[in-house]
Amino acid sequence: MVTWDLQEFWEAVLREDYETAAGVAPIWGVALSDAAGPLVTYGLVAACCCGCAYWRAHPLLVAVGYVSQLRIWPGARHVVFEMVGIESSAMYDELRVAVLTRIPVQILVGFALAVLLVTGIWLGRSLPRKRRVAACLSMAAGTAAGVFIYAGHVGPWLLP
Repeated sequence: MVTWDLQEFWEAVLREDYETAAGVAPIWGVALSDAAGPLVTYGLVAACCCGCAYWRAHPLLVAVGYVSQLRIWPGARHVVFEMVGIESSAMYDELRVAVLTRIPVQILVGFALAVLLVTGIWLGRSLPRKRRVAACLSMAAGTAAGVFIYAGHVGPWLLP
């Protein structure tokens, strides 16, 4: 397993000392590892959409398709704060990728929000109309319970 001292790497990047940063870890490698989070999310959402199209709109597929995209919340919050001039110390995958690749973070977050909007509407419409409200409420309740259980019990046990 390969691991890098990313604190030293990011300190060098923030100083715009890319030569030192590249000496700590390959810039492309760090950018690729940070891009993996969004790419896995897009793949998971695509699999959920394909599953709903192929089989049926199973609430589990719809729920996973929605919940997996909640990871964009810090990015959306950061971009909105940036637009209105509020300082934000957020650090999330799209921002790190933007810093390393010089792609504007607004494009990366905007793309993620567009995917969320399009797939969210599609997944929601794939649910049977008569059961749509009940399915959405049960997904929300299950998500809240899952987050509570993970954050309070399972997460600390897995990641001490």
